[in-house]
Amino acid sequence: LYSKNDLKLKLEGENKLTNTETDCDGIVMEGNLTISGTGSLELFADYYGIWNESVYDEETDDYVGGSVVLESGTVCIEANADGIYVKGNVTVNNGSLRVDAEEEGICAVGEIVVNGGYVDIAAYTNVMLSYGGISFKEDAVELFVPDGGNIFAGETCYYIVDAVGVTEHEKVMPKPGKSRLPPPE
Repeated sequence: LYSKNDLKLKLEGENKLTNTETDCDGIVMEGNLTISGTGSLELFADYYGIWNESVYDEETDDYVGGSVVLESGTVCIEANADGIYVKGNVTVNNGSLRVDAEEEGICAVGEIVVNGGYVDIAAYTNVMLSYGGISFKEDAVELFVPDGGNIFAGETCYYIVDAVGVTEHEKVMPKPGKSRLPPPE
């Protein structure tokens, strides 16, 4: 799925998007991606799950990119590279986001902001990587990170040794490619 402009996905019912072509992404956009609705999206890509193409901005003389915002709904991403890679920000306001990636779970040149919802990430390299910082609204989110997962914010690395306190669920996280745990009730 490719969008040259901003893309708004309103999820209704169960939706699937699969791209098994070698080194091909699931969703590629040059603008912002906003996901809302009461439905779900299962996304599989041979390369990046969601990829933000950077665009040259003559006014700033720099490459800029869009952001991803999850307002509501359930999004499950399985990718053979990064789950989400954007030049802007990744924001989870509500809903459920699950990422199962062979490389980075979520990578943002901007910020990663989790204001609410449920976030479940399994990644081979880093769970979250942000050059602009990572913030979680206190008591508004359940973040499920595997023991030994890395979260990089700017130049700081948070190495998760024990997931107790991060979530009340089991401290066992399946490896990428395995079945996922059910969301909390």
